[in-house]
Amino acid sequence: MALKGTFPARFGSFQYQFYSSCTYRLFNAVSVEDSNSQPLKRGMRGLFVQDLATGKMNGWVLSAHETKPWKFTGVTINANDFNPDAAPDLKNAKDNKQWSCSKKRVVFDDIKCSRSVKWVPTIKPGASIRYWGYRSDGRTHKWEASQSQTVLEGPAKDPNAATNYCGN
Repeated sequence: MALKGTFPARFGSFQYQFYSSCTYRLFNAVSVEDSNSQPLKRGMRGLFVQDLATGKMNGWVLSAHETKPWKFTGVTINANDFNPDAAPDLKNAKDNKQWSCSKKRVVFDDIKCSRSVKWVPTIKPGASIRYWGYRSDGRTHKWEASQSQTVLEGPAKDPNAATNYCGN
C-alpha cells in the first residue's frame, strides 16, 4: 500500500501506512524541520493519532539535541487529559514502549515510526482518527491538528490472521 499524505505543517509532512503481516502495524513518516525551514537542532517534535471514537491519543515524541543522540518516547494521553489549546511539556513523559522509531538525515530529518496495533483494536482499518503534531522549543508547547479526520485505509480483516504461521 502506498503512503497517503495527510497534512503539511511547519514541522513536517505527515504520512501513514497501515499494513498487515502477522500482526497489524501502524506506520508513519515525518520530515522534521525547524520553524525556519532548517534541520532541527534542538527541541521536541511528535506525532499523535487520536481515536475519534474514544478521544484517546497515542503517539511518539522526539527530543532533539545538536550534540546528543535523539531520544524517542512513546506517549499515551487519555481523553480527559487532552486539551487542544494547552499542550503539555512532554520532556519527562514516561515511555509506553509501544513505538519503534528511526532517524535519517536527507535534507531534513526523516523520522519513521511504527507500532503494533494488536492491543489497540480501535486503531485499525476503518477507524476515524485525527493526527496531532506536537512541537516544543522547551518553553512553549503546541498541538497542531490535521485539517480533517482521516479514515485508516486497508483491509478490515486480515484473511491470513488465523493461519498457524502467525501463531494464532
